[in-house]
Amino acid sequence: MKNLYIITTLILFLSACTDKIDLKIQNSEPVLIVEAKIKSIEKELRVELSKSTEFDDTPNSPLWIANANVFVTINGEAEVEVPYTENGKYIIENILVDAGTKYNLRIVWGEKEYKSSSSMREIIPILDIKFAAAFRPGNNDEDGIPHEIQMFVNPPLDSTDYYFTRISILDTFTNNWINESYLQWNDEIYSKGPALFPYRETFAIGDSLKVEFSHISKEVFEFYETLDDVKRQNPSSLAPMNPTSNISNDAIGYFGAFKTYQKYIRVKP
Repeated sequence: MKNLYIITTLILFLSACTDKIDLKIQNSEPVLIVEAKIKSIEKELRVELSKSTEFDDTPNSPLWIANANVFVTINGEAEVEVPYTENGKYIIENILVDAGTKYNLRIVWGEKEYKSSSSMREIIPILDIKFAAAFRPGNNDEDGIPHEIQMFVNPPLDSTDYYFTRISILDTFTNNWINESYLQWNDEIYSKGPALFPYRETFAIGDSLKVEFSHISKEVFEFYETLDDVKRQNPSSLAPMNPTSNISNDAIGYFGAFKTYQKYIRVKP
């Protein structure tokens, strides 16, 4: 696997329905970076393509890729080309998102072809959300104590399942969702439900939150797990390895289907 260098690690912005990854890779040829997901709420396939740069290279042009051909096959039907929009984005709307739907992604860029596959899972609803004070040393102001979220769900538990939670805070001045954070989970340690998932971020009392709890594949889970491992390493010493990818032909990134349960809540004591 080629070594990578992180410029900004990972930029995630749910409002644009995309995960943006900016990477530098020590390699004589650009490496394809793929961020492709099908979100059940939007019923949309969004594929973002960019390329790596040399470690000491300052690009004079955008790194996104506009000259690729992107195709998707759904449940073995005829292959459909995904239209290009802008800034490296290829989007197709009104896509089938029923549980069990199978997707095959094919990307042609230059002389290389890249493939991946995924399938839509069953939705897993959040049964309840509670708040727990996250006390900090020296913080005696009860109103200022940050709070953690504790989510309760009933996972299938007949095998290990994988989940991805993203939480955004409402900016009441602009009415936009900001300060997005995410966490990937699996239910391996649970033998019976309901399962408690504590969310490791903290929020202030009164914050309005948008919570998206997605049932994902093991491959997408492993991508985010290994991406976190890369982020924790020091690129100035030993060059970290690439995150795990389910895209063929040595591309970096992931392709996955997200079956999402969405809930709006307000943080309260």
